[in-house]
Amino acid sequence: MNARALLVPIALSLLLAACGQQTAAPQASQPQTGQGAPLLGTANPEAIPGQYVVVFNDDVQTDFTAQSDFIGALGLDPQGVQVQQVYSAALNGFAAKLST
Repeated sequence: MNARALLVPIALSLLLAACGQQTAAPQASQPQTGQGAPLLGTANPEAIPGQYVVVFNDDVQTDFTAQSDFIGALGLDPQGVQVQQVYSAALNGFAAKLST
């Protein structure tokens, strides 16, 4: 088979693949100083120190496969965060052990 005849379909396939829709990872906005999220449940005697459930606002649209990238985009220190569970059905967020 002619090399040129093989090259044309491959080049066309690559061109079409490059034109496909790409879903960009959600971008985390920079938090404003002094406006952190409320920390709830700290007075509960059954609360486990250092373990949290982080719930994203309703306007944050992520899919299950992109949430780990989104969590990374938040700028969390990978050595200080142990993500235990990612939630996407009942709420959007994750459970993690966070170091202080």
